[in-house]
Amino acid sequence: MTANVAPSNATGQIEFLDGTTPVGVGTLNATGQAQITTTLLASGTRPLVARYGGAPGVWGSSQSNVVNQVVHSLAGSGFTAAASPGTGSGPDSVAIGDFNGDGGADLAVANGGNNNLSILLGNGDGTFSLKSSPPTGSNPQSVAVGDFNGDGKADLVVPNHGSDTVSILLGNGDGTFSVAAAPGTGSAPSFVAVGDFNGDGRVDLAVANIGSNTVSFLLGNGDGTFSAAASPAIVPAPVSVAVGDFNGDGRTDLAVANSGSSTLSILLGQPASTSGCFFSLSTSSASVPSGTGLFMNTNSTR
Repeated sequence: MTANVAPSNATGQIEFLDGTTPVGVGTLNATGQAQITTTLLASGTRPLVARYGGAPGVWGSSQSNVVNQVVHSLAGSGFTAAASPGTGSGPDSVAIGDFNGDGGADLAVANGGNNNLSILLGNGDGTFSLKSSPPTGSNPQSVAVGDFNGDGKADLVVPNHGSDTVSILLGNGDGTFSVAAAPGTGSAPSFVAVGDFNGDGRVDLAVANIGSNTVSFLLGNGDGTFSAAASPAIVPAPVSVAVGDFNGDGRTDLAVANSGSSTLSILLGQPASTSGCFFSLSTSSASVPSGTGLFMNTNSTR
């Protein structure tokens, strides 16, 4: 809202009103103008008024004519509801990637009730079309994206809670996937994270096994297959894993959310020459986690 006072060298403040209800005060600038921004106006036609109180002995008080302004309401969340694409039964997790090479964002949904994935290709307008439904093992719990065979196409990995395996699905570049070998894990895997854990430049996997209280490591061979590392990390009832470099040494570290003990385990990456061990338990911080993730904070208004 903006108000102008004549003469332009007037000083003081302008009170802005919605009818008789004050909504804000602005100070006159060097050109005799005052402005405010407000979120206090209800939707509909509002009778807006600006009132100048004057300056004693210098300027008299005055009031503007009523300006009838139509105010439109916006969704408070800042989001507009779009179409909700269908999935399979019991969707548990979703991952984002470009699965058909068109540069747009696509979705992969793990359907725990159908033992498969729903691959939804983005149309570029916020809508998605079902492309394929590749099979997984029993009760897939989450899904992660990586390039496991070095062909430049997005591949998928899915921990199968009911069959103690992870499904490796190699992308064909058109939104379809080919099922590769399903390496074994610990008991009841619930989450998988992707990273290079032994420093060989290949994509590896860290799997949270809630049934065996371990995080198992599957080292990538660069061709879409994986080999189990010798020593899984022991943590209490892990449900989620996040990857980052937490101590600035250039090695990959892990944060593990432990639902069984209300703690967060920090696993620091060790040099590749350390025999049979890639991580050491650093700290276990009190919390009540239901998942972990990497977040970036930014200023926002609403």
